[in-house]
Amino acid sequence: MIGWKQAAVLTLAVLAAGCSSNSKKELPPAELTKFTEEVVLKKQWSRSIGDGQGETYNTLVPAIENDRIYASDVNGEVFALDRITGDVVWKKDLELQVSGAVGVGYGLVMLGTLKGEVIALDSTTGEERWRSRVTSEVLAPPANNGDVVVVQTQDDRLIGLDAATGDRRWIYESTPAVLTLRGTGAPIATNRLAVAGLSTGKVVAVDINNGVPVWESRVAIPQGRSELDRVVDIDGGLLLSGGTLYVSTYQGRVAGLDLESGRVLWQRDASSYVGVAQ
Repeated sequence: MIGWKQAAVLTLAVLAAGCSSNSKKELPPAELTKFTEEVVLKKQWSRSIGDGQGETYNTLVPAIENDRIYASDVNGEVFALDRITGDVVWKKDLELQVSGAVGVGYGLVMLGTLKGEVIALDSTTGEERWRSRVTSEVLAPPANNGDVVVVQTQDDRLIGLDAATGDRRWIYESTPAVLTLRGTGAPIATNRLAVAGLSTGKVVAVDINNGVPVWESRVAIPQGRSELDRVVDIDGGLLLSGGTLYVSTYQGRVAGLDLESGRVLWQRDASSYVGVAQ
């Protein structure tokens, strides 16, 4: 049991729209309500990042570490920006179709490509440190614990790469669902575990040193007559707070899991493809 004082406050973006085969008209948007502003926001700076997301529907999220913001566009233009001023600290043109961006940590900026490559750049200078080939396209930022870079691929594999060289250390294979959303959640890398959500509605934790499974927990159960109804992807980012892992699924549930055992601490019916925030 988790006491209310220890419980995390989660914000869940719930997907309300769905597919329908009947002829009912859609509900009109709710009328906007007038309100008095309590806080007035003032823009400090803005910066264009190349061609942005492009037309491949990738979620190229930026990453923040200390006083820098790291971002990439779909064509491989990678920027390091000063967090306070927006000034460009360095820029690197990879000339590659980037599909998963940007992971940062322990001196590396990491990106994945449509052709199944992982590129690691020096976070201080932007110089390329290494690149490594994986099994399929990478649609989420890689994670790094300083020793192992963990990559999740579109075909539901987890791959551990040496953080210093990019050499493959291990691979965890899983059979993806018949029908999935386009995308994967970013994995989490701790000192002991690599944790990821799969297209089958499961969360898996493997030993980060050798890829051997430690536990597996099902968060969502596919239901419905069609494959579309049975999609239960975990596409949103996982959230780790203390010893609790929070996860949301599409057409499934939002749940809190014990990190060490995978035991479900609580769960609620919900549908989201963008994960949770605390």
